[in-house]
Amino acid sequence: MAKALIFDFDGVVADSEVLANTVLAEIVTELGVPTTVEDSYRAYLVPGIRAE
Repeated sequence: MAKALIFDFDGVVADSEVLANTVLAEIVTELGVPTTVEDSYRAYLVPGIRAE
């Protein structure tokens, strides 16, 4: 029997949202669509969730 324990630390211990949106903006820009981190937040965050 497989046993696993999954922890979701995102925003609790480590906040990866800033890093993820920074990388996303860089990749989209490299693909030819100039994108800032702020653009990434506006376009790809779930409505109602706001990065601080």
